[in-house]
Amino acid sequence: MPDPPVRPKVTVVVPARDEAEKVGEALRSLARLDYPALEVIAVNDRSRDETAAILDRIAAEEPRVRALHIAELPEGWLGKCHAMQAGANRAEGELLLFTDGDVVFAPETLRHAVRFLVGRRLDHLALMPGLVSGGYWEDAAKSYFAMLFLVGVKAWAAGSASKNIYVGIGAFNLVRRAAYEGIGGHEALRLEVADDLMLGKRIKQAGYRQEALIASDHLRLRERTPRRYSR
Repeated sequence: MPDPPVRPKVTVVVPARDEAEKVGEALRSLARLDYPALEVIAVNDRSRDETAAILDRIAAEEPRVRALHIAELPEGWLGKCHAMQAGANRAEGELLLFTDGDVVFAPETLRHAVRFLVGRRLDHLALMPGLVSGGYWEDAAKSYFAMLFLVGVKAWAAGSASKNIYVGIGAFNLVRRAAYEGIGGHEALRLEVADDLMLGKRIKQAGYRQEALIASDHLRLRERTPRRYSR
């Protein structure tokens, strides 16, 4: 599948709350992506650690990275949803990529993803990341839960016509701006804890085209503490 003749601009939105341990590596991997039409908006959501300073430092060093700081959470929002909407409001891209602050990208990841999305005429592409090795038993447990996710939500069938089969993955949700705005953005998801999956659900049920792929060679993550950032 060839690259599109004109590459659409992509805005990557990275919400981060107390991610000082991992966000630096994640942002630098985004800055090294070999996709030319790119901007990265890193959103510091009321962090209490060194996240804000790290974002500012990387933004000063990397021309394609901008830092956005949120000091207060408006009533009626979960923090992550608000952070992603704030980043999307400042985005210039025709395509929006929502990812997490602990995901490390291989340089060619976005180029391949955009080529696939454009070539397949999709509105939404979700990628399942691989996992940084943490030992035999930890890896086995992660593989087991990844399998349960793929089977449970039928991610392999997300490209079907059924509006009851959908997928959304927090590590990589690439969405056309028109589809994102068509479903009301994260404004429509303001209190959704499973915002990534619900984004995919709204996109699919609005009639937009969606597919999911496993991208373990292109995306890597490892959660060192068992928490979900949403507040």
